[in-house]
Amino acid sequence: MKTKTFVLAFIIGLFAVAVWADAGFIGEPSTSGVPVSGGGGGATVLYVPFEGNSAKNLVDNSNPTAQGGSITSDDKYVGTYSYDTEGSTTGLVYSISNFDPTDYEIRFAWKMPTYANGDYVFYIYVDANNYIYIGTIVNGTNLQLVHRAGGITETLDTTTTINDGAWHTIDMIVESGTVSVYIDGSGTPDESEAIVGTWAGSVASCMWGVEYDNTSVCDCFLDDLYISAAP
Repeated sequence: MKTKTFVLAFIIGLFAVAVWADAGFIGEPSTSGVPVSGGGGGATVLYVPFEGNSAKNLVDNSNPTAQGGSITSDDKYVGTYSYDTEGSTTGLVYSISNFDPTDYEIRFAWKMPTYANGDYVFYIYVDANNYIYIGTIVNGTNLQLVHRAGGITETLDTTTTINDGAWHTIDMIVESGTVSVYIDGSGTPDESEAIVGTWAGSVASCMWGVEYDNTSVCDCFLDDLYISAAP
């Protein structure tokens, strides 16, 4: 009887783990544009999986390889290909016009084979008073998010170590006046802070792997990028 009970409990445990993984709570990528960590979840503003027809962006059919860098199968987070910024002088840049800066989610997978201090991982830029970026921290092991709205700046330092040369999912959510950062599919934010200023402008440049003025290009791999609007 003890053996049967143990086997039954083991099978139930395996089923529970499978359900948990399928729900997307262990850093599983979203290949349908559906957020994993909550927030967002509305219409997709931008989705770039680097798969399919010449690895084009599925939203506006633009081709990221025209910006330098390369689509590669050498290293990827999900699917067959990822984007390697090496060789690019501009990083990966898109202009987004239907962007609601008060309620949105930005999610992507990122890997820096050789960790570098003070590099820019992601940037949205409207003007000098309205921008948001995620970068590696100088002399640190984690990431820093800087959100500037209406000339007022908030800075968040994440706590998860990311200088290990492995793939990590970065999930940033702006919702109900709060900006939060989730790392590796965690169900709770790595860091969260209230937004004080008011964002001005809805047309922005969306950039991965580069600072807005192209002075600092991050040598990294990118995969499964998307921005989703609020429901």
